[in-house]
Amino acid sequence: MPDIVLAIQTSFTIGNVVLIGAVLYYFFQNYRAVPSRFNLGLLLFGGILLVHAIFSCPLYALLHLGCPSEVVALNTVSAILEFAALSVFLYIIRK
Repeated sequence: MPDIVLAIQTSFTIGNVVLIGAVLYYFFQNYRAVPSRFNLGLLLFGGILLVHAIFSCPLYALLHLGCPSEVVALNTVSAILEFAALSVFLYIIRK
């Protein structure tokens, strides 16, 4: 069971990285059009969020660095919710 949950979490984490990359693309396009401190802050926020997604629990498990099995289920729910939030966010900024 934990392997299936970890696979689901890893899938959503990869999806999150892709969505964050798309969000960063739109932030960068916006910054190029209007170079402001606010847009630079959005780029910084997106970059930090990308680093967070990359260094999340699935990475540790894939590198055999250890991820406590109790935490995997909670992190899976978190990854799914983050994926949903990023999907809505990307939908909004594309308009």
